Amino acid sequence: MLQITEGITANIFHMINSLAVEAIESGRERIIDEAVENWEPEFDAEAAFT
Repeated sequence: MLQITEGITANIFHMINSLAVEAIESGRERIIDEAVENWEPEFDAEAAFT
């Protein structure tokens, strides 16, 4: 999780929130390891600054 989010607190919260919503919508109602491994942010925040 820290590698994916680069350890940035806002990114961690964004990831957890996205995974939680996805888990609820899918009916699993829990965040599984596979979901964490496959998660990708919707956009690259650094790209906006270049």
